[in-house]
Amino acid sequence: MPCEPIYHESMQEPTVVSRHPYPTFLIIGVAKGGTTALHHQLGEHPAIFMSPVKEPRFFNHDGYWPIVPGEGRPNRPETLEDYLALFHGVTTETAVGEATPDYIEIPAAAARIHAFNPGMRIIVVLRDPLERAYSHYVMMQNWGRMPIRPFEKVFRERILRNPDWLAEPHDAYGCADSLYYEGLKRYYDLFPREQILVLKHNELLRKSEESFEKIFTFLGVDPTFRLDTTKRFYVGKVPRSDLVWQVLNRPNPAKSIAQAVIPTPIRHSISLKIRRMATREKKPLDHTTRREFMTVYRADLLRSQELTGVDLSDWLAD
Repeated sequence: MPCEPIYHESMQEPTVVSRHPYPTFLIIGVAKGGTTALHHQLGEHPAIFMSPVKEPRFFNHDGYWPIVPGEGRPNRPETLEDYLALFHGVTTETAVGEATPDYIEIPAAAARIHAFNPGMRIIVVLRDPLERAYSHYVMMQNWGRMPIRPFEKVFRERILRNPDWLAEPHDAYGCADSLYYEGLKRYYDLFPREQILVLKHNELLRKSEESFEKIFTFLGVDPTFRLDTTKRFYVGKVPRSDLVWQVLNRPNPAKSIAQAVIPTPIRHSISLKIRRMATREKKPLDHTTRREFMTVYRADLLRSQELTGVDLSDWLAD
C-alpha cells in the first residue's frame, strides 16, 4: 500500500497540511528517453491510471518554470487542487501515475515529491547519453531553437573543446541533460532504493516484455499483461534546409496570407506534408565519433552506474 502523500502549499518545507491518495508513482525522466511512449503504454494496463496530461510539471515550481496564474501553462496544473484533479478519473486502478521527464533535472523537484509522498515509487529511463544528447539537439532544431548545423560539428566545437561548456546557452545545446548522476542522487538521497526503478532505454525497446514485467511487478500490478509495443511515438528527424525551416517556423508574409485565406484543416494538412518533405531521419553517429564524444560523459556514467547498480557499461564500449 502506498504511503499517504504530504503536501505543503509552497512545497519548500515538508510540512503536513493535507493528505491525498494519488499519484502513487512518477516517471521522472529522462527527456528523450522514451517517456512519451512509456506514458501511453502503461495506460493500457487495466490496473494503471495515467494522468490525461503528460508532463504536468507540478513539482517544478521553483522559478525554473515560473507560474503566472491563468497564463503560460495550458492544461498544466498551477495549484494542488488542479493537480489532484488530473486523477479524478481513477476508478479501480491500483497504480496511479504521471510522467514529467524534467523532474530529474529540476534541483528542488525530488524534495517536493518526497514531501508530497515519501512512499512515492519512482521510475526513470536512462538512455545512452550521447544518443540522448543527439536526439535532444535535433528536437530543438525542429522547434526552431537551433541553427541547422550538424550535431557533430556543434558538439566538437562547443562541448568537446570547451572546458566551460556547461555555461553554454540552451542547456549546452541539450547536451547537459545527459549528465545523470546529480539528478539521480537527489532521489537516492531521499527515497529508499526499493522505491526507485531504473531502466535502460535500449532494453525497453529490445527486451520489451521482460522490461514491462519488471515495471508491472514494481508497481504491484499483474506482470503477465501484454502490451502493444510496436507503435513508434516519435522519430527524430532533422531539417534539410535552414532557410526552408525558418520559413516554416517563423512569422512571415506568406504564412500570414495563408492563414487568412486557407481554412485551418487544409492549412495544417499542407504544412504537415511540407514538413515531411523538408526533413530526413537523422543519421547514426559513426563509431569513431562516438568514441571521441563519449569522453565527455564517461565519468558521470560510471558514477551513475555505481549509484544505481545498473550495468551501463555497454554505452562505454569501444
